[in-house]
Amino acid sequence: MASKTADKVDAAARAAAASTPGQLTGVSLYSRFALAGAVCCSVTHGAMTPVDVYVQLESRI
Repeated sequence: MASKTADKVDAAARAAAASTPGQLTGVSLYSRFALAGAVCCSVTHGAMTPVDVYVQLESRI
């Protein structure tokens, strides 16, 4: 019985390892970081620019 359980566990571990994607390296990794940085910059810029414009306009009044 323990042998069957161990076999099932081993089979599940092999299946999980086979479906795990490989490690990203080189251009793939750099592209992913560049895209993440671009998205974060866009969100921050989009949120802060209107605030900056409002502060500049209010200080002139």
